[in-house]
This record gives sequence, C-alpha cells and structure tokens, in this order.
Amino acid sequence: MARSERPDVVTAARPPASEPPEFVAPVLLAGLAAGLLGQGGYAGRPRVILAVLVAAAWLLTVRGPARVAYSRRVTPARVALGAAGLLAGWALVDGAVHGHVRAGAGAALLAVGVAVAFSTGRRIPAASRDMLVGGLVAVGLVIAAAGWVGVALRVPAWAWQAQGVWRASAMLSYPNATAAVLAPLALLLLARLTVQRSVLLGLAATGLLIGLGATASRAGLLAAAAGFAVLATMRGPRPALRAAAGPVLGAAVAVAGLLPSMPAGLPARPALAAAALAAGLLVAGVLPRLPARHAVLLAGTVAAAAVGGLAASGSAGGLRVVAAARTTLASPDRVDGLRAAFRLIAASPLVGTGPGDARLRWISASGATGTMPYVHNEYVQVTTELGTIGALLLAGLLVALAAALRTARGSGDPGALRAGVAAGTTAFAVHSAFDFVWHIPAIPLLVAALVGLATQPRLGAGPNLASADPADRAPSDGTPVPPLLARGPIPPVPTPSREESP
Repeated sequence: MARSERPDVVTAARPPASEPPEFVAPVLLAGLAAGLLGQGGYAGRPRVILAVLVAAAWLLTVRGPARVAYSRRVTPARVALGAAGLLAGWALVDGAVHGHVRAGAGAALLAVGVAVAFSTGRRIPAASRDMLVGGLVAVGLVIAAAGWVGVALRVPAWAWQAQGVWRASAMLSYPNATAAVLAPLALLLLARLTVQRSVLLGLAATGLLIGLGATASRAGLLAAAAGFAVLATMRGPRPALRAAAGPVLGAAVAVAGLLPSMPAGLPARPALAAAALAAGLLVAGVLPRLPARHAVLLAGTVAAAAVGGLAASGSAGGLRVVAAARTTLASPDRVDGLRAAFRLIAASPLVGTGPGDARLRWISASGATGTMPYVHNEYVQVTTELGTIGALLLAGLLVALAAALRTARGSGDPGALRAGVAAGTTAFAVHSAFDFVWHIPAIPLLVAALVGLATQPRLGAGPNLASADPADRAPSDGTPVPPLLARGPIPPVPTPSREESP
C-alpha cells in the first residue's frame, strides 16, 4: 500500500488501469431481469439465477483492475454496507436462537444481496451505465405490457382477480409487486425528461405509468405521488410538471379505456382498451410539443372525450364496481394483521419471534379466525421477526442509503439521475409501509442497484461518474459523458385473501 498526499487516504498498490470490465452491467442486468420476469425471484430457478448473476457481477467489480483510493473516512455508503452486514449477522443469530436457522439464513442473504447490488451499482463503468438503466426500463415496459394484456384479454397468468376486479399482475404474479417495480422506473424517466425532451422517453414513461394504473394498486399510486413530490422538490415544480404532463395524461386516457375490462362480472372490452391505448400514446407524444395554451386546450378536450366515451360505452355500472373496490381506504384484514403483529412485538420486543415465525392470527368481529402470512408493512414485519435490534439496524441501513443519495453530488443542483433515483427510492420506501414487497427479492435488489448507480464514487484514473444532467457532468479527464438514455429506451408469490386484496 502506498500513502497518498492526504493523510486519510491510502492508494492500493495495484497496476494503474481503468474501470471494471464493461460486461459487469450486462451481467447485473441479466440477473435483475431474470428475477423480475420470474415472479420477482420469489422462489425456484429465477431466485437462483438472480442470486448467482448479481453475485457474479459483484465479483467482477471486486476482481477488476481498477485503481481505487481507499479513504479512512466514514462515509454514508460505508455505513450502509456495514449496517447491511450487521443486519445479516443479526438475522443469522436470531434465527439460531429461535431454532429457525434456515429462515435466518434467508433473511441474511437478502440483506447481503442488497449490499452486493448497491456496491455493484457504485462500480458500474460510465460507458455501461446507460445500457443498464435502459435495459431495466425495457424490462419494466415488458412487465407493463404484460399487465395491460392480462387485464384487457383476461389472461390469468398476467392478471389477478379479487373483489370482483381484474388487476394487472404480469410476471410478478401480484399487482402490488408489479406496481412497486413500475413506479420507481417511471419516476426515473420523468426525472430524465426534466432535462431532455424526447418523444421516445416520454412514450416509455407513459407505458410504465399505464402498467402502474392497470395494477389498480392504491399503495402503488400513493407511493408514486410521494416520489413525484420528491422529484418536484429536487428538479423544481415547473420542470417536473412539464415533464410529467404528457405521460400522465396519456396514461390516464389509456387506463380509462381499460377500466371497463376490469369488472369481473362483465365481459372484457379489448377493442375499447386498444383504442384508448393508441389515443393515450398519441396524446403523450403530441402534448409536450405544443405551446402551453394549446396543451391545456388539448388536455381539456381529451378529458371531456374520455368521460363522454365511457358514458356512451355503457360502462357506468362496471366502473362503480371498480371504484367501490379500489377507492376505499377500508381494509379490515390489514388492520387485524397489524394488531396481531403488534401483540407479537409486545410479547418479545427485543429479539422478536425469530425470522419466518411471525404467526399472525386473530378472531374477527364475526367470530371467524383470520390468518395472514406477512404483515402488509415491511417495517413492522422486520420488527416482529427480528425485534427492536433488527429494526434499529434496518433504520441505520435506510438512513445511510438516504444520506448517500443526499451527499452524492453535494448540496448544489442535483442531477437528473440522482433526482430520479431519490424519487423512485422514496416511492419504494412508502410502498413498503403497505405491502410485503421486500419478500420479493428482485424488487429491493433493483432499488439498491439504482441507488448505487446514483452514488458512484470517483475511480482512480477514470472519468467522473456523475449525473446525467449536462450541467452537473464534469469529467476529470475532459472526456464527455453520454447523457442518460440519450439514445432512447431501449412456488407462486403468497397473496392476501382474494376477498380482501391490498
């Protein structure tokens, strides 16, 4: 090891070279895609492929020839990696104490997987960054398209029927999990649209939002709104609203045409859904190119036409069914499940019940016994199983990741990539308070990889892996960095009772 001029930095005595190999990104993308398209990597072969390829991508970065400066300073990224390691260790210990070694190992592997995906994202070469993000967006579009087809054509493998309503589930087999994937990716594209007007990017964002709407996920829509608030704060309200206007209005038109196909008691209306989809994409492509006055006029005309078309189609009764099922905040099973979890926490507050052993049971007002495999709140779930110790370690991990995003580019104007990832991570964090999305491994690994991508450190002799915003890019060697996506877009999961969907 050779000492640098700075007392807190030691430079590795390895041959000076460039970044890790460029095929790190394709390997990571292949792993995440295999998980997302294979029930989220919940079980079976997709889970194995997800784990093996993400680990392989990380090993490629570790064994790469990059010359890296190792700082002795404590950074948020290091704290996050340390917290993930401690959380994994506690899961193993807690599992052993309660006699659930296998469940403890599963929880530990998930924490390690988050750390590995985050670390790998931080080392993706600049030349491959656009390919990784574009590939993830392409996977999201495949998921969104499958969900739309599942509802429009009533394909059971890609749609989920409960409470008399068909909802998009796509390859993840669960609507809320699908929403948890599509919302962060859509926000990532909306952030890019604040600095780059692109018809292709706008249409891609519209497609992701259509898929999100097709899930009819209340938590997903709430999470997306929270993420958009963060995006508007970081990029400015006007740029954010201007970027979102076309995709949001286009998606609203397409989803409005899909609504008549959702009621299970009525026949599907694929022709109406297809016509609305075409109209929505047309609106999304045209609206951003119009002056503000003409854009407002078009938006009003489209909204009036959509309302009139739905009224003329005779879908009012079916729409009332969808509204009754998806616009209410009532969810008795969720409330009872949370109460059962809080009783378990009170019984063992320090170490919890042990990983995988949160037996949620209750007696309903009618006298029936209710059960639930997971709490619809991952923060409560971790506290129930791993106790206060596990909850504190989890809090340390989440705070450190947020701090890493906060300090990635200092306190100045944030780049589009960092703003999009911050918005998407916010959406994921909010959604996690309403569903068990961490139990579907590909989703937290996807978010961790994106956070790593947005918090990349400077490699020894390489370019500054900065944000996609041209105003923020300042390569140390003068080499221009291509803007993000400048070349355009590129056993079943356990579910709650079908009578009480999330």
